[in-house]
Amino acid sequence: MGGIRHHGRLAELPGQQMDGRAARSHLRRPEAVQRRQMTVTMTSEVFLAEFRSWTAEMRRIASTHPGSGACTLASAMQMWLWTLNHLQKATDPTGGKLYHGQRRA
Repeated sequence: MGGIRHHGRLAELPGQQMDGRAARSHLRRPEAVQRRQMTVTMTSEVFLAEFRSWTAEMRRIASTHPGSGACTLASAMQMWLWTLNHLQKATDPTGGKLYHGQRRA
């Protein structure tokens, strides 16, 4: 018996298909909000300063613990930071930014 409670009674939806659509619609919103929060956070100067600190710490660990994977991780972190920086500055052939915080329709 699928449906939505409405003013103390069960208002029937037209079949299970509508229940599924309503559920999927509800589940998408939190993911979109989370993606937006991640985008804002990972481009903030506070996070980037902390990220650079973590990268430096991985380099220090790598120098005292060879073979631990810390050097590889630090290199990957450095590559991610370089890529983010490049995407924030680069433009497409029409001059539009490649990476920005605006949503596209």
